Amino acid sequence: MSTEIYRDALTLMARGLQNAPLKIFRKSSVETAAPTGLTPTFPIGRHCASELAMLFEGQAAMIVEGRRHELALGEPLLLLPYASHAECFSSKNRPYKLLWCPFAGLSAGFSASVYEPGKARYSIDKRLLVKTDSVLKVFSLCTKIEEAGEIGDLDSARLQAEILLLTCDALDSLESNGVSSGQELAEHSVQQTLSFIEENYARRISVNDIAQLLRLSPNYLNSIFRKATGKPILRYVIDARMEAAKKLLAEGQMPVKGIARKVGISDPLYFCRLFKARTGSSPTDFLAQERQGKG
Repeated sequence: MSTEIYRDALTLMARGLQNAPLKIFRKSSVETAAPTGLTPTFPIGRHCASELAMLFEGQAAMIVEGRRHELALGEPLLLLPYASHAECFSSKNRPYKLLWCPFAGLSAGFSASVYEPGKARYSIDKRLLVKTDSVLKVFSLCTKIEEAGEIGDLDSARLQAEILLLTCDALDSLESNGVSSGQELAEHSVQQTLSFIEENYARRISVNDIAQLLRLSPNYLNSIFRKATGKPILRYVIDARMEAAKKLLAEGQMPVKGIARKVGISDPLYFCRLFKARTGSSPTDFLAQERQGKG
């Protein structure tokens, strides 16, 4: 049953990408809220990773950066990092289904969510995992557009083409490997979390944010991550920041205050305390040791 759902949804997505321009949304420069009188199915959220969404059954709307967008069947939209969004019913008594795919690194996982009036959202228990070059290309283009602060026509066209290739790769993967659940899905979720942290440790990161992207419960994600790495997610994030800080200190090109901001810590004093607790040396002493070693 899950295989047929993903095959039908991905085929619909491939047609949509060939017939209409991809809708891309980025974070607004001003704070936004849901339109008056419009109730989202879930609280409005912002993720620090790009995410692809597509309606493949029913009727629904998406509130993106404070504006309502009716979703058309088979026409995907791409949410760039920190674009506020929340889905909602178009018809009070009609359920709908969405296909999701976050881009957190070298692999992608498609998931399907079902929304029924008066009931909690639930995700189909099996996922479609994709590990191809197209995933990295989509991720890189999303990062480029976000950093540029604007969506150019050429980058938009390239991104649409790569997402179409990714969709075709996903269909090939579905036929070759089927859908995943259980241990394979857990391992993939851990790898996606590791990739997410590696690419985003300098941003605001929470377990809830990553769990929402992967359509998993925060407790479950933290549990499987700790089992695989020996550390809870936030501890791993802190360690990643400290490793990056040590490299920057060793380069000797940036003051401690700048390094703290560079690795995602806004308070320099807190950074210094954290650095000493993790390494046994203050940033200044660590830098002196590095210079002495090079001398």
